[in-house]
Amino acid sequence: MSSRENVTAVELDRQLDQFIDTLIEKNKADPQPPTEINDDWWNDLQRHPFFLKEMPEDGSELHPAVEALQALKWDDVDDTPKEKAEKFKEDGNYMFQLKKYKNSIISYTEGIKIRCTDSQLNAILFCNRASANYHLGNYRSALRDCVLSRKCKSDHIKAFVKGAEACMKLQMYKDVQSWCTAALLKEQERDERKRLVRDRKKKTEEEKILNAIKNRSIHLQTDPSIDIFDPNSSPLGSSIKLNDEDDTLIFPVVILYPEYSQTDYVKEFH
Repeated sequence: MSSRENVTAVELDRQLDQFIDTLIEKNKADPQPPTEINDDWWNDLQRHPFFLKEMPEDGSELHPAVEALQALKWDDVDDTPKEKAEKFKEDGNYMFQLKKYKNSIISYTEGIKIRCTDSQLNAILFCNRASANYHLGNYRSALRDCVLSRKCKSDHIKAFVKGAEACMKLQMYKDVQSWCTAALLKEQERDERKRLVRDRKKKTEEEKILNAIKNRSIHLQTDPSIDIFDPNSSPLGSSIKLNDEDDTLIFPVVILYPEYSQTDYVKEFH
């Protein structure tokens, strides 16, 4: 625990003692019958974080001790801007799950204000704030946040979806079509990029295997109908592999015993 957290914990203890002493003094000044509890005293007690049973209402005033507890999480000077923004995002997501949409908007907004350099994170913060605004019926604000999310990351598909939904609520039907069309195009572009990445990775792996075979002076009898890298070409459902840890080649092997009319299959022989 850092010295800052120690100081805050001590301060919380001091505030709790002061809080209870104040309530006692207030009760002495305005004593109640033994069978009754002063409503103000009870309400003040329930607002203290040690006695909270549920999260404060959206926009309600927080008890100083609650704010002090929040400071433990938010005011860590060792956090990078991205880490701080991540914390605000997580807090906003938690509030969103509790349907505390106003509080979630506050958290997302604080995360956005940090202006971290992670475009993906910023896009998520704007998009999540759009979702919270959407649930509150703030459709124009939701649409604006979707536009900002796309500016941070042009292929953030969730922003397109939420933008189309906001346009639908605003009866901007032509814009709904535009948002949906743009989303489909972006999704196709993203899928194509993923395919190219997979193909490049596959080609790199195959070249490594071929080089390993060549370096070992192994002669392969090629057959145009057989792809040595395709598991479906082998009755074992396996293919030639290279173990990167020890640079070992692994082959699927068929062993024939003609005198016994038997065959053995070894899926990974090395």
